[in-house]
Amino acid sequence: TYARGSSRWVPTSWTGAGFDRPDLFWAAAPSVATAGLGPGEDPVQQGEDDGLDLLAAAGVDRDHRDVGIDVHRVPDLVQAHPGAAGELVDRDHVRQLDLLEVVQGHEAVVEPAGIDQDHAAEGAVGEVVPHEAETVLAGSKKGYVLGVYAPGHRNAAEAPCVARNLLRAHGHAVQAYRDRGDGCIGIAVNIQPKYPATESPADHAAAKRANAWRNLQFLDAILLGTTPDELPEMFGQEWRALSAEDLALIHQPIDYVGLNYYTRVVVGDDAATLPLRARHIEQTAKNTLIGWEIYPGGLTQTLLTMHERYHGIPIFITECGAAFKDPVSENGEEVHDPERAEFFRDHIRAAMDAYDQGVNLRGFFVWSLLDNFEWNSGYTMPFGIVQVDFETLRRTVKSSGRFYSEVARSNGAALLTQSAGALSDASESQSTR
Repeated sequence: TYARGSSRWVPTSWTGAGFDRPDLFWAAAPSVATAGLGPGEDPVQQGEDDGLDLLAAAGVDRDHRDVGIDVHRVPDLVQAHPGAAGELVDRDHVRQLDLLEVVQGHEAVVEPAGIDQDHAAEGAVGEVVPHEAETVLAGSKKGYVLGVYAPGHRNAAEAPCVARNLLRAHGHAVQAYRDRGDGCIGIAVNIQPKYPATESPADHAAAKRANAWRNLQFLDAILLGTTPDELPEMFGQEWRALSAEDLALIHQPIDYVGLNYYTRVVVGDDAATLPLRARHIEQTAKNTLIGWEIYPGGLTQTLLTMHERYHGIPIFITECGAAFKDPVSENGEEVHDPERAEFFRDHIRAAMDAYDQGVNLRGFFVWSLLDNFEWNSGYTMPFGIVQVDFETLRRTVKSSGRFYSEVARSNGAALLTQSAGALSDASESQSTR
């Protein structure tokens, strides 16, 4: 990872040299995941404890002030853990207007990361809640709109209600965290900048609707206390307007925004694609294995737009990465993934470009350290800079991992002078000495 410091970039490592984003807690709120379980039957809490023990074994103290715990708590549960959260879903907590007991359970369990405001200014990340709320709703329309993501519930008309609940959950979580200490707290959002397919007024209007739905509704409410004008018009009588009481809860100061960036989306006007009346226009440019267009320029533009719209709030790039078809490691030899290394090079450069233009950018986190279970794609979409053999659990560093290490070791200077392939080759040579 990178953290901004007195020089252009200050390199850090995942083992605590600076700060880390140990993404150990993908399991979300124990109050939800343990619904229906008896005393002592809390697998989520046990998983978190085990993860913290692993950090301690690696030399990072549980209470290390430079460790940012990225807690994906309330909203992702229904997506990532449908079995554990079944009772919650059956009871309609997410779709109805009562999330307070979920958040109160969250408040009772979460241990503050112990990061004060000074550390936030230096680049440490504290609590992130909720995580990718827009993915629960949309996720390229795979959430409530299409029902592709777990638990497979499809009802676009319920999306405004769910959005309101997620925003209220955020507000309650911020209150609870502020009540417990002086740590820093923010929200992580997955932004997909929307580009019109043509210069026609209809396509521009479609891009504005898609942008309001996917990118603006959460950040505008939290940071500006407003709702994009396009949303009530899109949903009509199903729209759930935020009351003054809602906004008082939601529009509380936060310390930073986490940006998850992977791709842009080009859209065109389409009256039949409801509720957005906008359809995704596939691009013929180079795509990742998952089908996302590789477009680093969208990261620069997104950072600039967020910086201007939200008055210079500190921004961390909390996720950025790509899935490619990787060769299988032979006898523990390094896995060569030049496409991923090039992806990182181009996107880190794009982030540096925004930083040079004045964006208050505090850090850059790669997704992901290890090959992971990717939503409904399972293990078929490897994002890691370390390959995982899911049968033997053997882990093998990829050349993109060597590349990223060299970029960090050179404090980013190597990006300006060498290609990703040359950097990974040099790093591999150095690692074998």
